[in-house]
Amino acid sequence: MVNELSNLSCYKSHLYIAFVTSYYFSHRNQLIQRKHTFNMEFHGAAGTSTEIAALSGCTLLLPCVSVGNVGQLACDLLINSLDMRKLGHIFTECVLPIVGSHPFGSSRHNVLTLSLELYYDKTKHLAVLQQRAPAVPGRLRQFAKELIAWISERSISRVIMLTSCHAYERLDDEIRGTNVRFITTKEKLKHELTAENITALSERKSAFGSTSFVMPGSGVAKIFYDFCLEDDCNFEATIFMIYCSEGDNLPESLELLNTVNRWQKFKHQDCENQLIWKIPESWKHLFGSTAPRSIF
Repeated sequence: MVNELSNLSCYKSHLYIAFVTSYYFSHRNQLIQRKHTFNMEFHGAAGTSTEIAALSGCTLLLPCVSVGNVGQLACDLLINSLDMRKLGHIFTECVLPIVGSHPFGSSRHNVLTLSLELYYDKTKHLAVLQQRAPAVPGRLRQFAKELIAWISERSISRVIMLTSCHAYERLDDEIRGTNVRFITTKEKLKHELTAENITALSERKSAFGSTSFVMPGSGVAKIFYDFCLEDDCNFEATIFMIYCSEGDNLPESLELLNTVNRWQKFKHQDCENQLIWKIPESWKHLFGSTAPRSIF
């Protein structure tokens, strides 16, 4: 009986291997082609078909998965403060899939959160592509290419990327002044930003004499910037970065968003000349509950 079961198990294993081998060779060309043709697929919420078409000419804000997740925190802060409408989510094989509860309060608890979500403010003609999961290892460059292709297809005119870099990587002259720096693909934007007292990131000289921007820990930002220059994209791209360390990065997210807002004027000051952002409900759970008093 034991021998019969063993023979049956081996027979099933051989059948499985034969099936996999047959499937691979019969679909080999399709698999190889698919490997090099990843696409970002948009899945819209009900009633958003006209709004996704209206993205033409808008400003797109998107974060990078980087040090302290500062860019993502800043985007959540902006989405919540402007009460932006969710248009849908984007699927790509270059970003890890996740699912979670909604970050903007109990009133929307029936809505799930996914890896890449698109929000839109019609009055400001502003879109935010929030990313809540990192890229698949080895596919960061492909992800940058897909982003550029998707943005170009939507005829978006301006892209603002938010990222962060390791504070310990700064040089002496980068320690002075503000922690926020920027790089941009358009010279005219550089003049606009410096007029707002926003500091441009300086290039560093390598041991071989060449110069380039060094942004350690910034995720896809540098790759995205380089591809934009190489492809001569039809949109303006500006990357804001802030030097920080892992930990409580809520202050850095406020500083980064305030710097971008100084240029773009997403939100205006109130009657007391104060700029007040609406803190997302999910921020209450970043560090868990406080220690019970009974233990002291």
